[in-house]
Amino acid sequence: MINFLYCFDNNYNIQAFASIYSLLNKIDQKINIHIIHKSEKTSSFIPEIILGHSNLNEIKVYLFDIRDVKFNNLNNAHVSEATFYRLYLLNYLPEELNFVVYLDADVYCISNPIEKLNHEIYRLEKSEYEVGFSSESKRSAKNLENFSRLNLEGNSYFNAGVMILNLNKAKSNKFTQNISKLLLDLGKDAIYWDQDILNKYYDNNFLEITESLNYKINYFKKDYSKILANNKKEICLVHYSGKFKPWNIRGVSHSSSFIFQDIYKELFKEHYFLSNARKRTALKDVIKITLTLNFKHIKYPLKFLILSIKYLIQKSE
Repeated sequence: MINFLYCFDNNYNIQAFASIYSLLNKIDQKINIHIIHKSEKTSSFIPEIILGHSNLNEIKVYLFDIRDVKFNNLNNAHVSEATFYRLYLLNYLPEELNFVVYLDADVYCISNPIEKLNHEIYRLEKSEYEVGFSSESKRSAKNLENFSRLNLEGNSYFNAGVMILNLNKAKSNKFTQNISKLLLDLGKDAIYWDQDILNKYYDNNFLEITESLNYKINYFKKDYSKILANNKKEICLVHYSGKFKPWNIRGVSHSSSFIFQDIYKELFKEHYFLSNARKRTALKDVIKITLTLNFKHIKYPLKFLILSIKYLIQKSE
């Protein structure tokens, strides 16, 4: 039985619930879900439709309680300190677990990933590696920023939104002690937060997993609705990586926003979850979408505009 891990806080509850729900709806067997949360320690805050799902074997919630740890570069960031919590996962997960699949709260399941995950777990178990990631970029003359900034020796910089970890190897290799020290050593140089720390720690010493388990969506120029439709069976997990999010007002007009917003509608019986970091940015986006009539990928334009106005009125700076 596969064990999944999420790390989030109250600011990401909705997004994480949608991720969990999408996963449970697409798989064909029971799974365990573990959550390390900033302020919750029981599952009572999780929607009943998730807790009673037929594909959920067990869900466990752990309150993050490690004090005196400084997390850098979080001012005006699109992530919270909870993104760092996985660095301490060995302090929380049950001793008997052998492997865990970590998912960011902005990763959503569009087709059953179980077979591919089991294959990658098997490959990882037979390999020399402790962890599996999907690469985000390869070293080249035009792509040196991350490699130079972190002084990486390897040729791959991975995206950490999906991680498969061999817990036994991690324990043997003193993951928690070593990664905690690296967190302090890198400090503010880790501008991409835990992803930078993990890249520095593993530095090309990881198993390359299939991109279908971490298909990254981060461009506005691509028509993802067509890409995803043509690869519906191949792509399992989509990841809204980077600053772009489908719950931002601009993001709702994106060609891929239906993935998150449809899940949200089914889970909470409401149209459109809207959340922007800044009210001013949200206002500009609403005006731009309206003036350009950019409603091609918005299923319910009138509802979207009404909710956007309500959101702008209610939300404070």
